[in-house]
Amino acid sequence: MRKTKLKFNLMDALILLVIAAVILALLYIFVWSEQRSADNLASGDSTRISYVVEITGLHKDYTDLITVGDKPIDSSIKTARGTVTALETRDYFYTGTNLHDATMVLSPVEDYVTLYVTIEADALLDNYTYTVNGGEVYVGKLVYLSFDDIVCSGYCIALDVLS
Repeated sequence: MRKTKLKFNLMDALILLVIAAVILALLYIFVWSEQRSADNLASGDSTRISYVVEITGLHKDYTDLITVGDKPIDSSIKTARGTVTALETRDYFYTGTNLHDATMVLSPVEDYVTLYVTIEADALLDNYTYTVNGGEVYVGKLVYLSFDDIVCSGYCIALDVLS
């Protein structure tokens, strides 16, 4: 029988170092970073924010269903989103293409409006986004809102820190 000796060389050490680095990186990404973000939420550094949700293509008969002082609920995660502090209504325009000369045209749509809903809420800063009762709020985020008599959705188009 022939005996083989195992030799530990520089290449073996490099392979073990790469494997250890990958394991540490995965632990950081999936365990330690989540723990730090939970610590940030638990610290209770609450900030007052105001954000605007743009609801497009809403029939004008439904605009009276949302009033200042309403407290909408996020219909996707079932948590409070703050208090409505202002409402603004503008005409709704459809962006279309003129088929004769292939140019873009804005066409007003009769009986439909764009509604801008301003909401104030206490939020926590979690890394780069604000969270209101566990729901993220940032510019560009699709927000699902449920009021007493209407459920709608729109994009957050502005966010201001009040305090």
